[in-house]
Amino acid sequence: MNQAKEDLFKLESDAVFAATLGSATFTSGIYEGTALTTAAQSVITLDGQGQENPFWVFNIDTYFAAGAGTKIEIINSGFGASVVWNTGSYVSLGADTSFIGSIFSGGYISVGDGSNIPCGNVYTSSYVSVAAGSELISKNCAGVGSWAGSL
Repeated sequence: MNQAKEDLFKLESDAVFAATLGSATFTSGIYEGTALTTAAQSVITLDGQGQENPFWVFNIDTYFAAGAGTKIEIINSGFGASVVWNTGSYVSLGADTSFIGSIFSGGYISVGDGSNIPCGNVYTSSYVSVAAGSELISKNCAGVGSWAGSL
């Protein structure tokens, strides 16, 4: 896992994102930032713009903290879409977060009450804490929400 994290951090980025986001839309590409916190009830939309194989890589130097009720969704994407969240430190998903993508975390991963990862995986060099009522279900994501792709 450590080699994968290092290789992802070496990718040339297309854009830098702000450390704090409300709802936002990202087109396919490689993004970087020092940290990422989303406000409660934010919707992060990943727009594939009709591409068959769009991809999103989010290289985050330190931590990713998703506020309660944050939703990650993919739209306008084909079957070959993929999403990677690569952090140098920890990932914290607030209560009732709906998350899509594979997480590579240099620290721990904490999943709040009622949160779910319907498609994706979690990898960490430390530990994963999953609150009651949460679900980590890794599967082919065909037919999930408005996205017909897989990770």
